[in-house]
Amino acid sequence: MQVECALEYDTFPLNHPIRLYVMVLVRGETSPNAAKRRPLNLSLVVDRSGSMAGAKIDYTRRAAAMLVQNLGLNDTLSVVLYNDEVTTLLPPEKVQRKDIINQQVQRITPSGATNLSGGWLEGVKWVAQGIQSDQTNRVILISDGLANRGVTDTEKLVAFASQKYAEGVSTTTLGLGDDFNEDLLIQMANAGGGAYYYIETPEMLPSIMNEELSGLLSLVGQNLMVSVTGPYASGVRQMNAYVEDLLAGGKAYRLGDLFGDEVKALVLEVQVPPIAHPGGVNVATVRVEYDQLGDKGTTHVAVEREINLTISREATLPTHANNPEVTQQVLLLKAAQARRKAVVLADEGKFGEASQVLEQAGVEIRESEVSGIDALRDESAALSREAEALKATSDGSDTYRQQRKLMQSQAMYTMTSRHNETVILRRRTETPTEPPHTDVLSSEVEIPPTDKPTSEAPRFARYGDHNYPLGADEIHIGRAVENTIIINDRGVSRYHCVVRREGNTLTIEDIGSTNGTMVNGKVSKGRQLLRNGDVVQIGEAKVIFHSNSEPTDTRPLGQE
Repeated sequence: MQVECALEYDTFPLNHPIRLYVMVLVRGETSPNAAKRRPLNLSLVVDRSGSMAGAKIDYTRRAAAMLVQNLGLNDTLSVVLYNDEVTTLLPPEKVQRKDIINQQVQRITPSGATNLSGGWLEGVKWVAQGIQSDQTNRVILISDGLANRGVTDTEKLVAFASQKYAEGVSTTTLGLGDDFNEDLLIQMANAGGGAYYYIETPEMLPSIMNEELSGLLSLVGQNLMVSVTGPYASGVRQMNAYVEDLLAGGKAYRLGDLFGDEVKALVLEVQVPPIAHPGGVNVATVRVEYDQLGDKGTTHVAVEREINLTISREATLPTHANNPEVTQQVLLLKAAQARRKAVVLADEGKFGEASQVLEQAGVEIRESEVSGIDALRDESAALSREAEALKATSDGSDTYRQQRKLMQSQAMYTMTSRHNETVILRRRTETPTEPPHTDVLSSEVEIPPTDKPTSEAPRFARYGDHNYPLGADEIHIGRAVENTIIINDRGVSRYHCVVRREGNTLTIEDIGSTNGTMVNGKVSKGRQLLRNGDVVQIGEAKVIFHSNSEPTDTRPLGQE
């Protein structure tokens, strides 16, 4: 674990109140390899109420199948279904019968109401039954609607999540569509030590599930805690949204799990009264500790850093260690806080005031010394768009329901060190997807040479003699029938890779296949940009990505 404490400024004038911003950065160790990673003890809890019919349940089945495919022989999985009633589809078992488990998953059908609490508690029960200190023990809850059976009180459910986390079972929540209770799912995940995800369209569900699983597979530490003590600790306030505990002489913040190479940032605002003498001043002591996970067990690791500043006779303003990274984080977090405040005002029908709050946050960014940073320009523009949207919104409208989820989700992501997910969510929801191009082009137009890909994003994937349009947000490729492009060929995994649309670009990512994915003859690692003319090899099969709807050469790939 690497720990760094950075100050926005470190020198202040005499006899002036001080507002100090401190950024605590924690970086995890490198991810363990597959042979040394901790086993997972998971329960997948699936909403199968009537509102899940259609694409929602289809993509839920795909996401569940993807999860099963990527778990190992030492991992334990249970599957719980809930509507009016709670049913255990799969009691806990080691993931060794993947085909049989997936056959059961494919039989999930929707009907009835939403007993969220009953389903979640059943999943918790199964995880707790097999809980071990050398495993990662988590419930993954999927919901698309309001809890209307069983326990429905948010405060009680959040308290339950906190209690179960203290007992060793964490909770991740996935909200699907526009009708779930985002406040409940956000608070349950935060109290439960897991992650929250907003899934605005069903086709994104397998991708989000893969993101959650990737994190769990790279876990290097648990119970990450940052405590602040010292002379001015009582004047400390976090700008994030982590669970906070009071300590004797200070405060502590629970940052949850730490994944391999992950960077978590906690920004603290410290109020220090005027100081009448020059020289160095110790403001606080920051202690970072967590349980480091290794192949030989768990080791408790703790690191301390002193926060010091200088009082100068010559200074008239805060000066010296002007750290633009700290200023950037402060402004992003202020934007997140503005979104939360805007939601409160909009819920009261004060849409004009809510819009002003967002506009003011955007103005503060534009007037800052670091306004030229790309991330802040994007944030300012997003705030302006959201402010305009709120002006045109009326109370209780369908439009506001989605706006609310977007604002709350962005705020939560940014305030829990996941601002990149805020950016990705905005790209998905604000950038219109170009519809598939279906015009028949002249036979004189040829596919660009495969050895010279162009920068244009492809519109089709050609496998064999068939062209698949690439208009969806996700295109799954593999042997299983759930995939968009089915390749029943030697060396192809059931769930091999996925093509994702991000704005006007396409990327491809291998999702744990046995033999890997190659792009233009090179092994693909992580997400890789797809260009017009790229050739992707999957097992012994090849797929050409191009923009021509009817290439002149329709022979199956590999034939001369």
